Amino acid sequence: MNAISNRLKKYGLRYDDLYDPYFDLDVMEALNRLPREIVDARNQPLKRAMDLSMKHEYLPADLQV
Repeated sequence: MNAISNRLKKYGLRYDDLYDPYFDLDVMEALNRLPREIVDARNQPLKRAMDLSMKHEYLPADLQV
């Protein structure tokens, strides 16, 4: 878990960001209960990480969590 967390940090993600709502019904229910703005805010870092991964880049060190 620590090794994965260190790699995710380079993309600005945390280990908890990887929970898949389609795989875990509890996560799906929790996300359904949240306001849409919060769900969108949760998805923004995931989109940014996918973009960085496609470009073969990392977040600048000052923006990494």
